[in-house]
Amino acid sequence: MFLDEFIQKLNPNEKKYYRNDLIVSKDRKEKKVYVIKSGVVKVTDLKNDKQDQTILILNKGECFPLIWAFDHPGATTYNYEALSDCEVLSTHLSHFKNKMSEDANFTKISLEMFVNISWDLMERIRDLQMNYTTEKLLRALPYIAAKTGEKLSQNTFKIPDFMTQMEIARLLGTSRESISTHLKKKELSKAFRVQDTERLIDLANIDNNYIFDRWFKKRV
Repeated sequence: MFLDEFIQKLNPNEKKYYRNDLIVSKDRKEKKVYVIKSGVVKVTDLKNDKQDQTILILNKGECFPLIWAFDHPGATTYNYEALSDCEVLSTHLSHFKNKMSEDANFTKISLEMFVNISWDLMERIRDLQMNYTTEKLLRALPYIAAKTGEKLSQNTFKIPDFMTQMEIARLLGTSRESISTHLKKKELSKAFRVQDTERLIDLANIDNNYIFDRWFKKRV
């Protein structure tokens, strides 16, 4: 819904980005609003050990950078990078805010989208506070499925090639070696499995407390 309204009412520019392209850099005084038309974008920061940490994953119909909601936005807090090849729409921040001030319905769906992203951010922070990698993984797998996966059945999602073990490690704030080791554990063997050449996440084998319907509802 938000994506359609954004296209129809703001006539945005469109640009193609390729995997690992930097779209918006940290500490930039951003004057544009970006919306994902296709593909996946990751929101990243550097940890104290100078390793990339993925804060959020954004997909079709979601907006960035998150500073757009403020009247006088400062510099961007995070980097926004293409996790997959993607098409991104953009318009000047002033055009976006003008449309919000004159169009109540556009304001409503924009704020709904922003609230959803903010909720995702809070849930991601909760995940990162978990003490054990196994629990972090069990909490993260439904998020990965919803944000990047291809739905094969009611509970089964195929994970794309770009969502590597290294990308999962960045999402959890750990090492690729740790992810590789933990995915082989009994507690995770049914939730995450390799079938032929496909990597699959099976929600039926994950605690319902870790699965949130709002991740799987169409938001665009």
